[in-house]
Amino acid sequence: MHPRMPILKCCPKCNTRVRVAVDEGGDQEIECPKCGYEFTAGLEDAEPPAFEPTEIIKSRGLPRRVGQPGKYRRKGAGASKGPLVAAAVAGTLVLVIGLVALVLAFGRPDAPPVAQSLPPAKANPTPPKPNPGTPKPDPASAPKPPADSPVPVGDVFARAASFKPDGPLPELPPPPPGDQRPMLALDPGGHTAFVRHVFFTPNGNRVISVAEDKSVRLWDVPSGAAVYTVRLPAGPEIEGALFGAALSPNGTHLAVGGFPINDGKSGIPFYILAVETGELLGAASGAADAIHALDYSPDGRLLAVGCADGTVQVYDLAARKWVYQVPAHTKYVRQVRFHPRRPLVATVGRDSEVTVWALSDRTGPTVRLKLVEQGANTIDWASDGSTLAIGCGNGEVLTYDPVGEHLGKVAPMLVGGKNPIQIVRVRFLPGDKQLVFGGTADQGWAGDRR
Repeated sequence: MHPRMPILKCCPKCNTRVRVAVDEGGDQEIECPKCGYEFTAGLEDAEPPAFEPTEIIKSRGLPRRVGQPGKYRRKGAGASKGPLVAAAVAGTLVLVIGLVALVLAFGRPDAPPVAQSLPPAKANPTPPKPNPGTPKPDPASAPKPPADSPVPVGDVFARAASFKPDGPLPELPPPPPGDQRPMLALDPGGHTAFVRHVFFTPNGNRVISVAEDKSVRLWDVPSGAAVYTVRLPAGPEIEGALFGAALSPNGTHLAVGGFPINDGKSGIPFYILAVETGELLGAASGAADAIHALDYSPDGRLLAVGCADGTVQVYDLAARKWVYQVPAHTKYVRQVRFHPRRPLVATVGRDSEVTVWALSDRTGPTVRLKLVEQGANTIDWASDGSTLAIGCGNGEVLTYDPVGEHLGKVAPMLVGGKNPIQIVRVRFLPGDKQLVFGGTADQGWAGDRR
């Protein structure tokens, strides 16, 4: 068997180089894989070898093991073996490459060469040149958008201003009356406006607070937690704000009142709450104006009401009717106080006057004290009714008997040695031998007068 030798042969027709293996004994018939042209190739078409073949003679002796170096000699040369090894390696590589090329060439004769194409390069578009014979468009003759073209989507305010309904809009139902409209209220866990009144319950374990934020809260003294919150009918702004409050003598009922809802068109009521549960027990309308002051009679049957227009009224809770009304002041009533033993009512107004009225007489007060200079703000009866204490804006506490006789004066308490406390609340302590009062005072250059 003749050994096969790989060679490169160019197709005479398409000049395609074809790698084939041919025998040393003769020519080889070849078909061009590209154009199908048949031609012959022989060893004479092969490129000349890079070196001349040499005869290798194995040395005498036993066959060597794998990995044991053998002894070779080249014919007509010395004992050098480097060129022989290089020639063997080159021949082996040429043979392997030739076999792979032959398999690829004859295994897919009909497969056309695949060309790998690159994406076209991006180029800046060149604007077309205008035709000299084409007239330019007239801007005035260009079509204009209609006058009622839609406004851009992003401008929501302009869209709302230019909105036009497709047809008549449905009629909305009329809103409910002002005293029946729901109000959204957030609970911050405490009052959010000025607290007007604070009361201890008879056992001293609970505190009731009434504020202008239109709510009543009951607090547990040991824990400081809110037991409940009562929100009475309220409206926008000041409607429903609570100004007046009174605790019944037995501590079971709380009366509250303030600015009416619906501007008083539905009446001006006061409300009675159960202290233990906060339940609304009842309400009575008919006050002359917004309620600023309330007080229970010693037996709990009557309720005195002081109004924003200076009117003082008395309501019989048992008979559920108004039983007394007089114009006590020219400005709103700050406080009303029932005499602890006689049917008398003492009042103090924003006009800095103090009056005492007999419930059996509507012609005029039995006592009228004009204390404008002192600035009367608050009043309280001693438990036996013998003394009426009056707290003033100048810091003094004045005392009078029930018929208007002056009994004494407590000098102002000074803050910082020069600023008097402006008294806004005064009360007799049990035993009537001590007075407790509180108020506000100037706090130096950084303070303010409240």
